[in-house]
This record gives sequence, C-alpha cells and structure tokens, in this order.
Amino acid sequence: MASEISAAKSADTGDPDPVPTKNADTPKSADISNKAEDTSEKTSPTSMIARLADKFTPTEKTGPQISEGLADLLKSVIREQGSKKDEDKKRSDIFDKNLRPENCDVLTPPKVNKEIWTNISSTARSGDLDYQKTQNVVLRAIGPIVNVVDNLLQKDPEGKDEHSTAMVDKLMESWWYDNIGKAVNRIRREPPSAELYTDASLLIGWGAALENVKTGGNWSSEDKRKYEHINQLELYAVYLALKSFTTDLKNKHVKIHIDNSTAVACINNFGSTKSGMCNTLTRMIWDFAIASDMFITASHIQGKLNISADNESRKIRDETEWMLCPNIFQRITEIFFYPTVDMFASRLNHQVDSYISWTPDPDSISVDALTCNWSKYNNIYVFCPFSLIHRVTQKLIDEGTDAILIVPNWPTASWFPIVMRLCIESPLLLPKKKDLLSLPQQPGALHPLHQKLRLLACRVSGNHLQSKAYQKRQFRLL
Repeated sequence: MASEISAAKSADTGDPDPVPTKNADTPKSADISNKAEDTSEKTSPTSMIARLADKFTPTEKTGPQISEGLADLLKSVIREQGSKKDEDKKRSDIFDKNLRPENCDVLTPPKVNKEIWTNISSTARSGDLDYQKTQNVVLRAIGPIVNVVDNLLQKDPEGKDEHSTAMVDKLMESWWYDNIGKAVNRIRREPPSAELYTDASLLIGWGAALENVKTGGNWSSEDKRKYEHINQLELYAVYLALKSFTTDLKNKHVKIHIDNSTAVACINNFGSTKSGMCNTLTRMIWDFAIASDMFITASHIQGKLNISADNESRKIRDETEWMLCPNIFQRITEIFFYPTVDMFASRLNHQVDSYISWTPDPDSISVDALTCNWSKYNNIYVFCPFSLIHRVTQKLIDEGTDAILIVPNWPTASWFPIVMRLCIESPLLLPKKKDLLSLPQQPGALHPLHQKLRLLACRVSGNHLQSKAYQKRQFRLL
C-alpha cells in the first residue's frame, strides 16, 4: 500500500511525461481516445489515495534547516547509543569541558542534611537519588548555554552585531529560559495533611468527602457525551472535588482516596500513555493543583470502604436543580436588571457566572446563601425551593437587598403578602409552558406541577423606602 501511495504521489507531483508532438494527419478518433486515457489517469484510485494521504497525514511545524553535518551528529548521538558505561563517560567528559561558572551557585543541586538522610528509608532514599541525578544533569546542561551567551556578550556588549544579538535572543527564548525559574521541586514532601475521598457513578454523578463535609453533583448531558468511560469520570470527579474544596486544601499535601486503580495510576504517574482523554484529565488535575499550591498523592481504596463519596455520587438532586428557561430569564433581566449573583444555584443550573451553591461546588463563590451577607451584592437573583421563600423574604428585609425573586402565584400562601409588599415594580406573570422549568441533567424532564404551576417574577427590595414609594404609586387620588 505504501508503495502505491508513493507511486501515486510521484505521479501527481512529479514532472509530466513528455507529450509526443501531434501529427497534422492524426485522426480525430485517436485524439479523443488519448483524452479519455488522460481523464482515466486523473481519476485513478491510486491518485485519489495519494490525495487522501496528503490531506490526512499530520504535518509537524519545523524551523529552518541546520547544516547536514550537525544533523547527522545529532542522529548518531540520539539513536546510536552505546552501553550505559560509555554514555556516562561521554557525559562526564562533556561536563568536564563545560564547567559551571564560578559565580553561578544556582546551578548546583541542593544538598541533603546528613542527619535527615540517615533516617530516611532505603526506598525513599533510592527515589531521592534518582531525582538528584536528573536535577544534576539538567543544571549541568545549562552551563554550556550560559557560557555561549557570556562569550557573545563579551564580544558584542552593546549589541551592535545583528548575528550575535539574534543568537542571544534565540538562546534566551529557549525552553530553559522560560522554565528555569519554575523548575523547583522539593526532594522530600511532608506527610499528607488532608485526606479527600472521591467517587463517580457512571450514570448519575460524582461525590466527594473531606473530613465531615460532603458534596457532589449530577452529570450534565454534556459530561455524559464527553466522558464515556468510568475511568474518565473518576478522574473528572477528582478534578471537581479539588475545585470544590480549594479553600480548605490550598498549600497542603492532599491524599486522594479513589476506588478506581486506573485513576490512581494516572495521577501518580502524571498522565496516561494509553488513553488520550485520561491524559488530558490528569493534566487538568495537576495544572489546577500546581496553580493552587497543592501536592497530591492518589491512593486506592476498596469500593465498600468509600461510603461517603459513593453515597454522594448516587444522589439524584432533582429538588434543587430545577432552573428557569434561559430565554425567559433573559427577557426578565431586560425588563428589570441583570443580576450579579445567582443565590441558590449549582455548577449545572446557574444563570449568572457568579453563584452561591448549596454545598461546596467547583465554581461557586460561596456556600449556603442563607448564611452569607447579601448586602455586599448589588442586584441578586433568587429562585429557591418554595419552602424557603418565607426565610428569603426575611433575609431581604434584614439586609436591604434588591433582587429578582421568582415565586409561584399562590395568593393564599403566608409569604405572598410580604412579597407583594417588597415589590418596587409590577410583577411579571410568566407564560404557562411545559419547558418553563427544566433539569440540566435530564433534558426533557417535566416539573411535577407543570400543568397548573404559574410563576411570578418580582423585582423586590428590602429597602423599605423604595417599596413604600412604589406602593404610593399604586393608589390614585380623587
């Protein structure tokens, strides 16, 4: 097949065969015959295969070519390696010729305290020695680069020579320059100071537990499409759990207990060579951990012992995940105002970027809205379970907050007169439609009361002066 593709490519891209000069006496039928043959050649299967190969063969971006001699030298060094003893000797000879500059102490690997070293187990000591060897090679390899830059600077200190300046710029733009300041790693890590338990359910959701605090959530339809295998969901659950407990886990060594051995191996090995998606998720986990100053270690736990996280991953949270139709929400905000915070929301159903969740949540700005200070937020959005409306109205009055409040049109409810008294604009009666309320984790699900439920969107304020002014406008003098 490869030979066919190669031949096809040469047929398409090579020089055309010389075309014989036509004789004036050549019959027209022969002319038509030649044209038919040319057409058949252009549409031959091998030609089509060649075009497909050109289209779908990935190409790597490369820079300008270097000299052939240097390229051959690199090939021989990288591909034709000898014995380990010979390689160590070659490396040692190179290092001896390129010694560390006397005034560059930073290019020396840190030394370990002897008293600490003697008390370390042999397994840990062996691992530390491997890290130290790698660190030593990396730091010694930077020495020649530093010497080259120094020689160029001495020859042209004012940067007048374009070639010297370009060479210095290339060296300084290299991977070493970008990463030398970040290449810091401790030889020893302190024992874990926090233990996090995570779990994932294939069809329902994820769960996590940190000490006595539990949290979790359902998978959205997008999550289910994107992460099809349980290994991927287990890793995604770890990512969501770390984000949910960021405040408690920052600057700590976190031990994560997972009942999936693949997820454990991916995290401890910093990725996977067998699954691209698992490798991507592991990269997400470690990038987030590094940005949050966490160090994480994964440990396998039997499923029957991972009780708290397992229970959270199997909860169906229909009672708190109902959300207003986004189009209706948009129309309400155009009439009233666009809120800054969604007070009772989650990762799946928040209508505003900033939201407060019921339990620790990956992207929420706070937890438990009824315990937060509402007065520091301008113009909030409140769509809470109907059983909490009375407490919400009292919270609005106590903190004098302006809000868009979504409530059912139940005039006989005990809280209804209070809501009407807090209004500062005429309430909006929302349309009666099946999809007025929806569940992000179950598209197409209908609210149990969809046939008879009518909702009101009320612009309310805990500031009694504003509500009083509106009430006055409702009456007309004779």
